Amino acid sequence: MSTPTTTDLPRVTVNQLAYNRRDQLAEALEHLHRLDYPADKLEFVVVDNASSDGTSEMLAERFGDVRVERQEVNEGVPGWNHGFRAGTGEWFLVLDDDCYVEGDALRRALVAAEEEGADLVSFGVRSHSRPDYRFDQEYRLGLIGFWGCAVLIHRRVIEALGGYDPEIFLWAHEAEFMLRVLDRGFRHLHLPEIVAVHIKDVPYEGEIPARTLLFNAEHLAYIAARRLQTRDAVVASANVLLNSLSVALKRADVRGTILQQTVAGIRRGARLHEPVRPEVSSLYRRHFHEFLFPLRWMRSPLRMLSDRRAGRSFQKDLRVRQQRFWDARPDVYPSGRGSLKV
Repeated sequence: MSTPTTTDLPRVTVNQLAYNRRDQLAEALEHLHRLDYPADKLEFVVVDNASSDGTSEMLAERFGDVRVERQEVNEGVPGWNHGFRAGTGEWFLVLDDDCYVEGDALRRALVAAEEEGADLVSFGVRSHSRPDYRFDQEYRLGLIGFWGCAVLIHRRVIEALGGYDPEIFLWAHEAEFMLRVLDRGFRHLHLPEIVAVHIKDVPYEGEIPARTLLFNAEHLAYIAARRLQTRDAVVASANVLLNSLSVALKRADVRGTILQQTVAGIRRGARLHEPVRPEVSSLYRRHFHEFLFPLRWMRSPLRMLSDRRAGRSFQKDLRVRQQRFWDARPDVYPSGRGSLKV
């Protein structure tokens, strides 16, 4: 692998989205300012999503080179779009406020992107508190998704797609964005050997928080209904709805709302229906496990309904079944480096 000279390296905008994580953002920025990358080829933009913890004040005091885009309301994920508009880089390093890359990671990623002709580069993601824990290995997204806390996106992608979907406040936005990336013929390069650090605790192995379940159900239903071809959309939306039903049977705390929000997502997506190309739509309907018939993941729905202790057993069994699913599709979920263009 050739090492580019300083003059060859592209200008990169570090685009971070912040919401009430002042201390984590400060730590991340400290690491980012020590990157093995020419300072004159880096610019920093932080979109402050109406934080109330003094984030903007901290940035003004400690990071005078950071351009702050202060929002009056918390816009969620679409807040990154302000950073896309403000940035001048050829590439955007898109980061959560509690995420960073270290050392020569950015340089290596850009060299690989140049060699592979990639337009979007995703990374491995590890826990800050437990370095042996890899978020991207626990929940694999392969080449049809990415962990949104750290991703490298070329300006041409942003100019073509206009950024993240303003209809998705939080979670599942990566799947919607990647659908459009592949639909426009761009190439995704996954580099698991380059690892971003997430200042986040390892997830609790028991029940998924209710808020996460509700957001994911609504947004996955919306994505299926809006972005897939009609036939694929019907199948995928029905499967998302069935999955919500199975969750409602198991979880009393979301029983009264998850089906309503899933149906709302389907209706909203159908109203805005803009399908991707048939080959991209079919790829997701066949290989994106969130769009597949959910009972394949479940060992015994009746047992889960009758025995609350089955919660953790179900989670363990689910992980085993998901791992088998990923391993059976190495072209879509490679264990190492891989790239995809449709």
